[in-house]
Amino acid sequence: VAAGNTSFIAENGALYSADGTKLYAYASKRNETSLTLKAGLKTILPYALAGASVLISLTLPEGLEEIGEFGLAYSQGIKSLSIPSSILSMGYRAFVGWGKTQTIHLPFSEDDANRLYGTEWRNSCSAILDYQAGK
Repeated sequence: VAAGNTSFIAENGALYSADGTKLYAYASKRNETSLTLKAGLKTILPYALAGASVLISLTLPEGLEEIGEFGLAYSQGIKSLSIPSSILSMGYRAFVGWGKTQTIHLPFSEDDANRLYGTEWRNSCSAILDYQAGK
């Protein structure tokens, strides 16, 4: 991103809106195995982290509200991911391609997660879904 750009900022291989509230893309072929997304992030746009297969560790900030369609699709290196309690929406097939050796920790019971997010976000996802009842 060129100096003086008023639309975008880049940080640790991630392309954000200038105000830091939207994640547009991540350079999925970077050598870094860990990524902590920017505080103040509200939305992971569709496909933004898709194919980030080198990542082993991803930290989502509290305050994140939405993961777009295919937002984390085929990010098969991530071993464990905690979804923040602030999340309000997860798009269609957000975790498609996740396998049985991966775990997604959700801050709600399965029933509450289904009411909040529906079920389409987990289509074609084989990851272990760890529901945290009562949190």
